[in-house]
Amino acid sequence: MRGCSLLPFILFAILAALFGGGGRQPALERGYAEGGSSPRRPAWGARDEYVVGDMEPGRDSQGTVFAVPGDARWLTAQHVTQYCDRIGIIDAGRRAIAVDRVVESRSSDAALIVGGINNDVTMAISGREPQPGEPGVHMGFPQGQPAVVLSELIGQATVRRGDRGEPTLAWAEVERIPEFDLPLSGISGGPTLDLDGQVVGVNSAGSERRGRVLTTRPEALTALAGMSAGGYSAPIDSEAAAVTRFQQLVAAGAIRVAICDVN
Repeated sequence: MRGCSLLPFILFAILAALFGGGGRQPALERGYAEGGSSPRRPAWGARDEYVVGDMEPGRDSQGTVFAVPGDARWLTAQHVTQYCDRIGIIDAGRRAIAVDRVVESRSSDAALIVGGINNDVTMAISGREPQPGEPGVHMGFPQGQPAVVLSELIGQATVRRGDRGEPTLAWAEVERIPEFDLPLSGISGGPTLDLDGQVVGVNSAGSERRGRVLTTRPEALTALAGMSAGGYSAPIDSEAAAVTRFQQLVAAGAIRVAICDVN
């Protein structure tokens, strides 16, 4: 769901503001983390499988990131950062601030971005895996616009990207706020919250035909970001509360747009 459908002129203007006029930015430091179940050694009884096309290299794009406890630490989807030569996080003035380093998971579609912006408000990560039937709240910027997707967890599944298998959670869409029919491109990397308001996954992919949202499992997030103390959470007891919580987190800068620049 990495955003590839933004208006090219808007994206070009943002990239130019970030990387133009100041000389060549230093190369993005890239690392990798193990942790979580290996796709070659699945530790769950997933029967459902989804095939997702691998992202094409060489294309500028955008996704969603969210702040987690620590100094300038942000979580997103691994495929959002995969082919980027530079990554920028959009600040309150609509400027993209370059980040220093990215650590990508080897087993799940999750990545930790370090640097760029240090946000005062961060989001709490849950180490608990949600159970089938539990509601989920997906937040981010599909098609570059703020939106909330409400869902219900179906259960564990596997995503296939080429010859790579990834552990995932599959959710059935219940409602989109605001309502729209376009693909969810751009919501990738945003948080999935449980009703306690804690993050239980990163938005990874979607199946439009089947009305599914696919997310990482919580253990992928704790492997990258740990279980640091702190992070904001508050119960979500209604659709209105879900929208209000998203608006609050965006206003506080805890959920932002990230820009990927490819040479």
